[in-house]
Amino acid sequence: MSHFTITHVGQPEGAGLEAIAEGFRHLGFKDDHALNAAEWIVYDALHAYCEKMVHDGRPNGQFAA
Repeated sequence: MSHFTITHVGQPEGAGLEAIAEGFRHLGFKDDHALNAAEWIVYDALHAYCEKMVHDGRPNGQFAA
């Protein structure tokens, strides 16, 4: 299960976030600490993207129609 709360279930981005989290679990990290250290850079990048889109007045993202 991903690190996100139940409120994200059914959201369009939910499946992608779950796929990222699941993929990291299959990369063979030696423990949860190593896995978390590796995966948080991805979540930090996604968060930075979202902050930029909100700042630019595009809360639905750069790729939304």
